[in-house]
Amino acid sequence: MSIETEFKWRATAPADFDKMLSAVRTLTGRALPPVQILHISDAYADTPDEALSAQKIAMRVRCTDGAYEATLKTKTRLENGKAVRREETLPLPGAHTHREALAALRSRGTWQGVDVARLEFKFYIQNNRRVYTLAQADAIYELALDEVEITAGERRQNMLEIELELKAGPAEDFCSWAQKLGEISGLKAPEYSKVATATALWKGEIK
Repeated sequence: MSIETEFKWRATAPADFDKMLSAVRTLTGRALPPVQILHISDAYADTPDEALSAQKIAMRVRCTDGAYEATLKTKTRLENGKAVRREETLPLPGAHTHREALAALRSRGTWQGVDVARLEFKFYIQNNRRVYTLAQADAIYELALDEVEITAGERRQNMLEIELELKAGPAEDFCSWAQKLGEISGLKAPEYSKVATATALWKGEIK
């Protein structure tokens, strides 16, 4: 499995996106790179007895501009906005819907030691994402500005989130860089991530 390392910040309005972009320009001393627009549709699955949730495992089926894949993520450690977790991704070529992608995953029986044959979708996250790839001297970071809509049964909730992910380079330098971004922008770490918010919505803890 690979290790995913990222920082998250809470955004309460689009102006917070502008604060982060301004902080990036200040820290790099140059203009922003070209932006990439992604339309992402995530469906999160678990077994009927919530066996994955009990193990702090997340199973996601993602569609990004028509391409499907499944991703397994272990328990996230969130410390002052820094999130670290292990993950494994499986491309699901040939799928045209989330249901087809789930069927392809379930047909494996088990994957990465997880019982995937009984998976069913619990909630969905629609994400309009703006991505900036930030090339440093010996590293690459990816800044994502997310506008999401969460759906869990009849419940819906919108939220904004900012993520900075380490794609290549030393983790120590990345953490220092991210902390400087937080200081310059004045933005704080979120209390809950998109997935944690969606889980609470699904369980009825958010009305």
